[in-house]
Amino acid sequence: MQLYVARHGAAGLAHDDNLRELTDEGAAITRNVYSRCAELIRKPIATVISSPLVRARQTADIALINLPVATRDIAIAPELRPESVPEAIARILDGQTQWPVLLVGHQPILGEFLCWLTDQEHYRHGVATSSLFALDLITPARGCGTLLWQS
Repeated sequence: MQLYVARHGAAGLAHDDNLRELTDEGAAITRNVYSRCAELIRKPIATVISSPLVRARQTADIALINLPVATRDIAIAPELRPESVPEAIARILDGQTQWPVLLVGHQPILGEFLCWLTDQEHYRHGVATSSLFALDLITPARGCGTLLWQS
C-alpha cells in the first residue's frame, strides 16, 4: 500500500489555532514542493484525508491541484490534529479501501506517526512544513512502513 504523508505549509498567526491560515509564502513553497514531487507519484492518489484545521485543509487543496490525484474530495479526520496519537491514524488507514492515500496534518503527530511506522527515531524530532513523504506499507502498524522518498 502506498501512503503519502504531508505536513501543512507555513502558517500565520490567529487567536484560535484552528483558524491559522497558510501564509502566501507557505502556500507558494507547498505548491513548489508538490509540483516537483508530482512526477515521483506513479499511481494517482485515490484518497485525501486532512486534519480539520484550516492550514491543513488549505494544504490538501494545494495537493488536489499540484499532485496526481484521482479524487476531488477531501475527507476530514480529527485524528490528524496535532495532539493525536499514531494508533488513531492507523485505525483510519485500516478502514481504507482506496489507495494510495495522502494524509495532511501537523507536528508533533506526523513526526510521531512516521517514527512509529518506520522505526526511525529521528522523525520524532519533527518534520518540516511543506514536507511530503512517500511510504510503502505492509499494513498500518508499528514498524510496517518503509520510506521510499521525502521532499
